[in-house]
Amino acid sequence: MKAKLLWAAAIVIWGLAACNKEDQSSSDVRKGETTGLKAGTAVNWYLTRADGSVKFTQQSALNWTTATNSYPSITLNESTRYQTMDGFGFTLTEGSAEVISSLSSTTQSTLLNELFSTNGIGISVLRISIGASDMSSSSYSYQEMNAYSGTTAPVGAFIRLKGVTNGKYVTSNDGASAMICDRSSASSWETFEVVDAGGGLIALRGSNGKYVSGTSPMYCNASSIGATEKFSWISPTAGQVQFKCSANNYYVCSENGTTSMNCNRTSASGWETFSVEAAIFSLNGPDLTYLIPILKKALAINSGIKILATPWSAPRWMKSNQAWVGGELMTCYYQAYANYFKRYLDAMKAQGINIWAITPQNEPLNGSNEPSMTMTKEQQVNFINSYLGPTLRNAGYSTLIIAYDHNCDNTDYPSYVCNNSSYVDGSAFHLYAGSITALTTVKNATGKNVCILQNSLLPRRGVFRAIFRGTCRT
Repeated sequence: MKAKLLWAAAIVIWGLAACNKEDQSSSDVRKGETTGLKAGTAVNWYLTRADGSVKFTQQSALNWTTATNSYPSITLNESTRYQTMDGFGFTLTEGSAEVISSLSSTTQSTLLNELFSTNGIGISVLRISIGASDMSSSSYSYQEMNAYSGTTAPVGAFIRLKGVTNGKYVTSNDGASAMICDRSSASSWETFEVVDAGGGLIALRGSNGKYVSGTSPMYCNASSIGATEKFSWISPTAGQVQFKCSANNYYVCSENGTTSMNCNRTSASGWETFSVEAAIFSLNGPDLTYLIPILKKALAINSGIKILATPWSAPRWMKSNQAWVGGELMTCYYQAYANYFKRYLDAMKAQGINIWAITPQNEPLNGSNEPSMTMTKEQQVNFINSYLGPTLRNAGYSTLIIAYDHNCDNTDYPSYVCNNSSYVDGSAFHLYAGSITALTTVKNATGKNVCILQNSLLPRRGVFRAIFRGTCRT
């Protein structure tokens, strides 16, 4: 477990606020209630000092009087409204969910009711991470490349093949050269998507968008799926596969690993057998163990909570550096990553959790967190317009897409994305750097909604305090 998790407060880690673009003009004053305090009325009040010497402690009551004074006054005019809010809340991290899960059932119930019920502070918006955040107990995604233990073709998954005889990976050789089985490590050219080819057969699509052909020698250069691109998936044992081309009924051979692969064997043995690594989407792991159960308990208290979800990183195999820290989303996996978002929404919906909004990337200009991933404004527009937006809308999701999600010292990035994407509802900001006036600048420049996703942490006496800053999406 990361050391910083051990310091995490059991309640919430990060603050969030968002607001509603709908206008509401009705008064909040209930019928029959007075809007003023009469002279002689006792006023109860609580004090918290910045130095921590006093913490939300009730003080002696003050009496409301008719005496005049020279102090400045604040007049509230309830008939004038400038903006409305979707809600206020915080981020529920996997780390904080893990801490909350360790509480006794009584203490946990009391805490959650204080946070989410109308008798408590009534949190109405929660931000959660898609996969790990930098306040999770480990780094993980929902679709990492792991040893495959199945016997049937994992259609829709991305796989890597390793010759059982030499222990080397099969490479597509960028499609320009014949395939070989000699790679000691794997990246995009050693990764293939398993595609349903009909009739119980599959095809393998390389990161160049081309299909593997069962020819001699074999290339990954076919633009469409023909007879030579269709294979039977034959599993001699769990986690291993042999491929037989439907066009000639021959097995694929890795040869000796150093020469071009062929599809010309009438029988299969070691050189025709491959171990399989697969990236299969699943919520199994820390989120299903800790985050989702706590989230369900919160929703049971208040079913109207709006959930905003954000990734800190794509799965490592989709990234330029194959690592948790930094790197960019490789262009060849833009659609795979859009599908990842869609599968996430599907999986959460199956858990009874609807995602109200997403941001494509937490702090896209910061590649130093673990996990993290950078994304330029041009890359974000391309990803949203050509992949993420169409994929979610075609799947029937109206989930809001909120751009940027970084500091107030950059107004060009959010303005550029908002003004160049019809899929984007607005932009989100952090307050680590820059001025909050950036929200007004971007609002005026784009006409779209703005919100604060403030990720402030102040360590004090071994415990993190949550800092909340709010503005609106109007």
